[in-house]
Amino acid sequence: MFREVAAYSGVDEKLPTKGKQGIIIPKGGSTLVILEGGNGLTVQSTLPAQVHVHEFKTKQERADATRNATNPSDAIRRLDAGSWRIFSIKGDNPVGIDKVTVEAKNQANKSEATLKVIVLEKKTVKVAIRPVQVRDPDSKKFVSLGSAADPDKLLKEMNAIWNLQANVYFEPLGRTDVATIDGVATQAVIEATKLQNGFLQERDKDSALTFFLVYRVRDGRPVRGFTIAKDRISLIGDDRSDSTMAHEAGHFLGSLNEKGNYSSEYGHPENDQEMLMHEYHTGTKIPYSAVPNFNYGYHSTS
Repeated sequence: MFREVAAYSGVDEKLPTKGKQGIIIPKGGSTLVILEGGNGLTVQSTLPAQVHVHEFKTKQERADATRNATNPSDAIRRLDAGSWRIFSIKGDNPVGIDKVTVEAKNQANKSEATLKVIVLEKKTVKVAIRPVQVRDPDSKKFVSLGSAADPDKLLKEMNAIWNLQANVYFEPLGRTDVATIDGVATQAVIEATKLQNGFLQERDKDSALTFFLVYRVRDGRPVRGFTIAKDRISLIGDDRSDSTMAHEAGHFLGSLNEKGNYSSEYGHPENDQEMLMHEYHTGTKIPYSAVPNFNYGYHSTS
């Protein structure tokens, strides 16, 4: 089978179709993949004019390729022993889902492992990340509603999940200044279904999505974050994890049509807690099959 070199690096080992894996490739770029137990097999693309396969055979190539592996020394040992082979899969132009595969075939020309390929244009999504302050009714002074946070760090957390797995880049960073919201008590828990108008007014008009950093969020029950995709707003609580904002961005991107306009809500379709869009916000995996959902306007030449 085909295996990922490093976790969440653009290879999905668990496609629903038995015996098949999937790989995400950026247009003009490449993604690394390991073939486990592939000695003697011929590995090639079904569309070699657009999707190219290169095997790393020298020690230097293998060392460079496995530097970010979960266990580099173990990877090198397996490669040297021949139980693993490592390949770079490159895509010149966008290629549609289920249009191209990389096949590992035996001498009888029978496929022993299949890697489904999708090649994507880089998608950039500008987001704003704004802390919220409210007016104290007693002192009349402004008080921060949530804890201070570094917007650049939060952006990096999102990109660490989205770049390699979906070729989505949250950049450039929009407004990061404090948003002043009236009608909200200090240390208030924001009820997402009863959102104050101030949040709508404080959206960054030049960003696709505005994240508001608040104390706590509720959607009838406590949640770490909540996104109102139609209004291009996401509320993020102090109890967020390092994947909460990436998860909420998924609700937003999945709600858009091919023109980038709101179409319908995108919920929690994943059952595996490893997945980013599971309802418990515990995972970071974006499955191969879901990638087109998040690339609004996605098209291919094949």
